[in-house]
Amino acid sequence: MLNSDVNRMELLIGAGGWAYFNVAEFKSLEAYAEAFNFVEVNSTFYEIPSMNLVKSWRSRVPRDFEFAVRCYKDVTHTYHMEPTEEAIKTFNTMAEICRVLKAKFLVLETPAKIQFDENKVDAARSLLENVDFQGIKLVWEVRRNIGDKLPHSLVKLMSDKGIVHCVDLSKENPAVESNVLYTRLFGKGQHNVYQFTDEELGEIDQKIAKSNSSTTAISFHKSRGTLLLQGIKLVWEVRRNIGDKLPHSLVKLMSDKGIVHCVDLSKENPAVESNVLYTRLFGKGQHNVYQFTDEELGEIDQKIAKSNSSTTAISFHNVKMFTDAARFKIFKETGRFATATKATGQQSLREVLVEDASFPMTKQELINKQGWKMIDLTENKRVHASTLLEKLPNKTFRNIEEVLVSLQHSNL
Repeated sequence: MLNSDVNRMELLIGAGGWAYFNVAEFKSLEAYAEAFNFVEVNSTFYEIPSMNLVKSWRSRVPRDFEFAVRCYKDVTHTYHMEPTEEAIKTFNTMAEICRVLKAKFLVLETPAKIQFDENKVDAARSLLENVDFQGIKLVWEVRRNIGDKLPHSLVKLMSDKGIVHCVDLSKENPAVESNVLYTRLFGKGQHNVYQFTDEELGEIDQKIAKSNSSTTAISFHKSRGTLLLQGIKLVWEVRRNIGDKLPHSLVKLMSDKGIVHCVDLSKENPAVESNVLYTRLFGKGQHNVYQFTDEELGEIDQKIAKSNSSTTAISFHNVKMFTDAARFKIFKETGRFATATKATGQQSLREVLVEDASFPMTKQELINKQGWKMIDLTENKRVHASTLLEKLPNKTFRNIEEVLVSLQHSNL
């Protein structure tokens, strides 16, 4: 549960970018905006986007969705915060991008190699005074060696200009007072490879609650996703040969310790009773190469319904894991399965073959390499591609068109 003080402030929670947030039938940004209320645009650090692209970003999210924009790297890493004509021009362009996005925050990240002595701070002050930040709050993450404090002159500059001192709250506190708390969370591992413990997330929550901020923006930049849990439940997947049962002694151990027996529900049921059902779904193909049919997902849903669990966690691990997870989620929300492709019949088959089919291929090779994929036979009927591929003549096909023509000649 969030601290009650946190509930009274504007709380923005998100991550650095949306490009890898993939959900079937949704574009990444639209899907991300359904899950979070805030994003720090990461790509603007590496490349300045066109204004048309920026406008499209704004048009694709809800009105209350919040953007923050990373400043293009030339300002900080090439011009080193010097008031050059190029730096001023770039800075003003970034401010305009913020205005188009209705973004409250422009995020600066200066590298540790910049030494902010009096002359450098004066240069930075001059640069900032030549930029129109109207309606935009500048957020500044000053990278530095561990243990180094911000120079007093830099703290004064940030305080004078109302700049938010951005820190990783898991490591330190801001050195500049502000009514905005902005934290970029990387964790304590190398190269952002880290996952926070419940205690660490709780400590971050307490720091937020103790701050005087009216707005808090939390941007996660780690390699692993984060779940805020009240306790830890051990989930154990015991890999074994097909048909082998769990030894009685192991079942007793898991039962005694309240361990959840994790299985692939498309293949078997848990051997240990629990109020938690945790399933990792790989499917029936080799090396996770599989896509679930509507019927198979329906069978999994029935098994879940018949369980006595109060909590069910479903984790897809097959090749089409994002697509199948989205299809199952949509089914649970609407009672209907979403389409697997944008077409039906042979054109649906064409769509999945175009993905990665490499010709020439024999009939059997097509079945082995492409038959596991789902196609839409009709608007309401989905089958594995092998349903059509099995009806092909035994020959070698040079391209997709030959496959489709052969199916047409078969009156399929």
